[in-house]
Amino acid sequence: MANKLLLIHEKALRFGLDLRGKSESFRAIHIWDDEYYRMQKYSLKRLVFIYETLLELPLEIIHGNTLDILMEQNLDHIVIPYSGDEALKNLFSEIEKIKTVHYLSEACFVNLDRTVEFKRFFKYWNQAKKTAFLNNGDRCA
Repeated sequence: MANKLLLIHEKALRFGLDLRGKSESFRAIHIWDDEYYRMQKYSLKRLVFIYETLLELPLEIIHGNTLDILMEQNLDHIVIPYSGDEALKNLFSEIEKIKTVHYLSEACFVNLDRTVEFKRFFKYWNQAKKTAFLNNGDRCA
């Protein structure tokens, strides 16, 4: 068993990462944590969507408390796709207390000047559509 763990969370289900190519060096898992999902207040419909999407990915789904499961694992480090979601960031900081964590960055959807503020989606999209989907998996500048 690999000493590197790829922890896929529900916000990374569309993550631009080919899990099949990483199977030799990473053990990919998702931890189905009932308490975490209760805290998120996801609807049954959303939970079903998450579960069905997970079934399509080449990873192991483990049921239980996230921190307890990760503490039981004999790992060098854990790799997690980064998310700006506050609940996940809190969870990540708890994981960092027990294991070494490395974060993966997601490819950009668009390249925009981040100092520009758009008050309405229409104005944002008029700028974003010029560069949307043009990054071919490259990271943002």
